[in-house]
Amino acid sequence: MTKAWTLAILLQLLSTASCRPTDNCPVVTFSCPPLPPLTEPAKDVYSLRPQDIKVVMALGDSVTAGFGLMGSQGSLVGDVQEYRGQAWSMGSDANASTVATFLRFYTPAIIGGSLGNHIVELCYDILCPPFQYEPQKDVFNAAQSGAMIPNLVTHEFDYLYSQLTSNPEVDMANDWKLLTVFVGINDLCLGCSGVFPSLTANDYYTHLMEVLDEVRTKIPKVFVNLVQLGYILQSYYLSLQSPHCSEIHRIFPIECDCAYRSGTEGDKLRSELQSLITQYNEKMVEIASYYSQKHYSDFAVVVQPFLSNAQAANFTIDFLSTSLSTASCRPADNCPAVTFSCPPLPPLTEPAKDVYSLRPQDIKVVMALGDSVTAGFGMMGSQGNVVGDLQEYRGQSWSIGGDVNASTVATFLRFYTPAIIGGSLGNHIVELCYDILCPPFQYEPQKDVFNAAQSGAMIPNLVTHEFDYLYTQLTSNPEVDMANDWKLLTVFVGANDLCLGCSGVFPSLTADDYYTHLMEVLEEVRTKIPKVFVNLVQLGNISEIYKLSQQSPHCVEVHRILPIECICAFLAGDEGDKLRSELDNLATQYNEKIVEIASYYSQKHYSDFAVVVQPFLSNAQAANFTIDFLSTHTAKSLWNNMLTPMAKKKDYFDYTEPIICPTNTTLLYTY
Repeated sequence: MTKAWTLAILLQLLSTASCRPTDNCPVVTFSCPPLPPLTEPAKDVYSLRPQDIKVVMALGDSVTAGFGLMGSQGSLVGDVQEYRGQAWSMGSDANASTVATFLRFYTPAIIGGSLGNHIVELCYDILCPPFQYEPQKDVFNAAQSGAMIPNLVTHEFDYLYSQLTSNPEVDMANDWKLLTVFVGINDLCLGCSGVFPSLTANDYYTHLMEVLDEVRTKIPKVFVNLVQLGYILQSYYLSLQSPHCSEIHRIFPIECDCAYRSGTEGDKLRSELQSLITQYNEKMVEIASYYSQKHYSDFAVVVQPFLSNAQAANFTIDFLSTSLSTASCRPADNCPAVTFSCPPLPPLTEPAKDVYSLRPQDIKVVMALGDSVTAGFGMMGSQGNVVGDLQEYRGQSWSIGGDVNASTVATFLRFYTPAIIGGSLGNHIVELCYDILCPPFQYEPQKDVFNAAQSGAMIPNLVTHEFDYLYTQLTSNPEVDMANDWKLLTVFVGANDLCLGCSGVFPSLTADDYYTHLMEVLEEVRTKIPKVFVNLVQLGNISEIYKLSQQSPHCVEVHRILPIECICAFLAGDEGDKLRSELDNLATQYNEKIVEIASYYSQKHYSDFAVVVQPFLSNAQAANFTIDFLSTHTAKSLWNNMLTPMAKKKDYFDYTEPIICPTNTTLLYTY
């Protein structure tokens, strides 16, 4: 196969753009004449012709996975598809124009091309969950959306080799194979994030050499297309031409944090990235030169440079391998409305003297730490498009939402204290934070206010990320009297620690670990923020969420977006049942630790700090709660728990119970 032949085809076909309608691309048709059968196979890689190729393979990222190739489909599920059957180098759908289908014109029995479409398979460095591949569709297309160069060695090659060696149609010893490798964009895009390692050109060289040597030593007869990288700057310019792009690029700063920042800082980062791209591309040339000098008879690496100087007008943007989370999986209108119809109260004659005499009217500031439940992610149900489905409706969040029309604990308190501070407002694109995958600069303080919750957050993130934001906002807000204002803090966290503990990607936290981290953040609060009443909300059973999710076709499909979304809870069959049982047991242990923590603080008798268990979710059943706990009934249940002595608090949802209306003597109970 000549370098010019392959280059020409690839140049026509690199067209994966999740940011653009597909009708922007001219149709490519393969109108070459047929050729007579070969009289003899290629004797070595230097005499290889297109007709000699019997197997196609690929390693790479979202570009090769075909993520978003068909443009916006108007729904979350549609917009997070990988159209593998149309992927430029590997797609094998009947109507596709790809390198694989061009080769099929000459070799109808060619093996390996990917087929159809399916939900995105995400892989970012160590955030690379197992069990994502769908071999019947992926075939030998091992690319994963979001993949970084180390993933080719640690993840993709293993899949590819396993599929090759287990496929009886592949003659490993005699079939000539074409492998296309295109990777590096995510390493560039995320290197400045502080979450993923920043790879130098030498690092890139080392990792790429490692995977290519794996190929060379384990897979005979391979011709490798090593596709050089394009200009980050050009992709940025092109993205600015599309309102859809501009909004999508805000979904995650981590999506291409280093490339899509605005202003002078962004210009500086893009210039640095372009320099690094040039260095990466130079390393590809070095690698190809190295293998060329080796003169292997059955292995060659050839640089394909058609993107290296491409201009914005000449290519479409991929680089959109976004870490999508799942929506809340329920239409908001499944829940009956909750209205707050309590009578007004006369002004207090004196403020609470300590935390044990605290009343709802004493609260001047509301705050929250937690995950997507408190962030209000997906609370309004499917909005029929990717931007709508990836919103956090913070102004409606059960414990801290401050929108005018919201029914939340914050608005219930505002009825008595109109000038209450801290409630979050409106909605915005999801802010994602998973353990170490917690990029900076996501918060929108004008909307988040004192709602520090981040979708995906795990218990360590409350200490390492959320508390820092909350404390900064509190201390910089001139309306907050830190010394004298009574503050209500609601903490609800642990679901993601449960959901991801079996993934092999994130640490599995024991109940003792949960206790340690929660104590750490509460001590930060106690020692740095005076006058705080803490709601410590217990967890529900993961198995109940699973039961409810199975009632909705939308849920069933959305939960396939990322196995990592709750990999331990949403596996089907006996293995899934076993994991859910284990998770329920661990949730019980977490809840017991919450009780221990509250008991510890109760015994300390701090005058201005109390931690109170709110158990209304701990025994909630699937029929009685919504999937992300994101309804106004959660607010009502928390409110009623707050105004009820410990011995009488309900540990389940009761849709029929009325809202408790306080008097001037009603306490926020600490006992």
